[in-house]
Amino acid sequence: MQREETALNSAMAPALPKLDIPVLKKAIADAKAAGIAEKVVTKAETKLQQALKRQGVIAGAPAREAAEKNLAAKIDAGDIGMEELKWAIEEAEEQSVSKEKVEAAKVKLAQVEQAAAKTKLLEAMELPDNEREKLQAALTEAKDLGVDDEVMKGAERRLSEAWSV
Repeated sequence: MQREETALNSAMAPALPKLDIPVLKKAIADAKAAGIAEKVVTKAETKLQQALKRQGVIAGAPAREAAEKNLAAKIDAGDIGMEELKWAIEEAEEQSVSKEKVEAAKVKLAQVEQAAAKTKLLEAMELPDNEREKLQAALTEAKDLGVDDEVMKGAERRLSEAWSV
């Protein structure tokens, strides 16, 4: 896979600085046609989107889809990482690791859980009024995790609006 990624990067390298869109799109299309791993192609599509953004060009649907796939993959990885951190904390406590290190890990876990709850809350705020129970559940979870900021206030306003409909 590393060799495939290097080959694709080499094909894209001359075109990226000049933002030669047809060449970049052809390199990605050729990579897809050659059966290069989807992860490598998604990474290349993300590079293309970033280059377009830097140049002020609006990214097209394929680049947006690639970014959405990449984002979903990173969120999944974050969820897995959060679970692994919980297990590592439990193991560290069982193995009598220093209290300072365990406490630092717990603080980091709390920060990650708050960020995840905030993200879930933002997503729930976009749901239609007839799904207000999901917003209520996300709001409760965020409160339980100690999230306290403008997102919470916005979610509370949104929930109030949903109930008044």
